[in-house]
Amino acid sequence: MRLDLYTLQLFVAVIDQGGIAAAADQQHIAASALSKRITDMERCMGVTLLTRKARGVEPTMAGLCVAKKARLLLRRADEISQEIREFASGRAGNVRVGVNASALMQFLPTDLREFQLQEPAIQIEVQEQISSSVIRAVAENAVDIGICVAENSAAYDLHLFPYHRDSLTLVVPGGHPLAGENAIHFERTLNYHYVGMHKGSSLNNLLIAEASKLKAQIHIRQYVTSFDAVVAMVKANIGIGVIPTGIAHKLYVSDGIRLVTLADAWAVRELMLCIRREDELSSSALRLFEHLRASIQEEVAYH
Repeated sequence: MRLDLYTLQLFVAVIDQGGIAAAADQQHIAASALSKRITDMERCMGVTLLTRKARGVEPTMAGLCVAKKARLLLRRADEISQEIREFASGRAGNVRVGVNASALMQFLPTDLREFQLQEPAIQIEVQEQISSSVIRAVAENAVDIGICVAENSAAYDLHLFPYHRDSLTLVVPGGHPLAGENAIHFERTLNYHYVGMHKGSSLNNLLIAEASKLKAQIHIRQYVTSFDAVVAMVKANIGIGVIPTGIAHKLYVSDGIRLVTLADAWAVRELMLCIRREDELSSSALRLFEHLRASIQEEVAYH
């Protein structure tokens, strides 16, 4: 007897259902036929896979080992089928990327442009989300690749890889008392009102946490949902703000605001690539993932 995917599927069903009769009913096959397949499988392997009991069956150690490998094979077969269906429907090579605003505005566009010059047939769907939502989306298979600050990622079984470093800068109105500073520690800013990113964002959470470590509070006068809005509010003298340095220098240098370096060590954050597992990525997603990893390696080599 040669093992086939259908037999492995039946074997996994027996373990999941706890018995041959229940598995046969679920898989729409006669119990006698299913039992014979398992018996033939054991004879072929020369080992007992199931212990038959009065009330169902239990896998042996060998049976558990086979079941684990069988699940991997079945999952891979499903992925192959899915990719073939995508080719048939004209959706071949679709990759979903969840990304926080900082990575989206600073790093990802350049990396995607280079990738799509090499792989023009691959379609990339970019979803901007806050970091905590990116992590959850990867864990729930709502996106293939995530790019974010890896806060609370330990709660999920994800694989993390460095992407780019993201430093933070203080943004103040031109006439503000801190406008003449070149660099400043966060503690000195806490006497002033802030414009903050919306509640739940990784940047907002970070500033609140760092203020708490100083046994102080950050006084947020206005919450907004974008870095553009932070700067607009700062220009209007509603408060000061903190945004990524790369975004500040690219977009917001003007006579209306001043940029002041945050001197605290925590003001340099690590943006991470996050996936479930490399062997769960489609071929298209894997090629994009490898390209994104290579982009940071090239940056390190350049510096």
